[in-house]
Amino acid sequence: MIIEQLHSEVKRKWDMLGNNVRPNLSDLEVDVVLNTAIFLYTEYALYNKNPRSFNFGFETTQQRLDMLQTLVVAYPEQPEIDLTPLGDNIYRINFLTDTILPLKSLRKARVFDPGCNTFYNVYIYQHDDLDWKLKDYHYKPSKAWKRAVGVIRNNSLYVYTNGEYELTKARITYIKKPNEVALGTYTVHPTIDTPFPTTIKAKTECDLPEDYHYLIVDLAVEELSRIYLDANRKNLQTEKIVNLS
Repeated sequence: MIIEQLHSEVKRKWDMLGNNVRPNLSDLEVDVVLNTAIFLYTEYALYNKNPRSFNFGFETTQQRLDMLQTLVVAYPEQPEIDLTPLGDNIYRINFLTDTILPLKSLRKARVFDPGCNTFYNVYIYQHDDLDWKLKDYHYKPSKAWKRAVGVIRNNSLYVYTNGEYELTKARITYIKKPNEVALGTYTVHPTIDTPFPTTIKAKTECDLPEDYHYLIVDLAVEELSRIYLDANRKNLQTEKIVNLS
């Protein structure tokens, strides 16, 4: 659906839920609730997190992958990244400056060893495990097994080589942040420097798979129900989402 259709569907279903007696929603209010729904949808599909206890009704990993397929960015769409050497056999990729699109979640990284003219897989671990992973024969960086070790912190991927080889560049696959939708009919948010803005916020379409736009609409209506309506009506909308999923 284009953004105008998303707005129309949210308002239509919201009016139906309120028996046509709910107050009208402004364009900004609809965009806010749509972006909340997009965030919740993405969190579920990516991390299986469900902070609002919505029952999405999904059962398979493949379907959750399909829900995000339009957000996947990989080489060559994401060009190769020049690694920044930090000393002590550590290299860095800065997610804020080195990616062409805002990164939400790193899925895979491969780093290039010019000495062997080949790419190594980066195995990403938790910080608590890093010290022993770097020492254990089965996990530590290895030229023979074409293996590097990485951790994520401070919006960056840090790659460790233990001095086994040198690296120059990387190819990464990631989930980008979904678009923040906007109808394009109101001004940008005020700031301290511009408390009364006159610039109209650019119209922005939803970039999630269109097959699931109906679910975004239903999640938005359920979020409105959570905010404005009583629990019984919210439960009716939740049941509808489960049945449609």
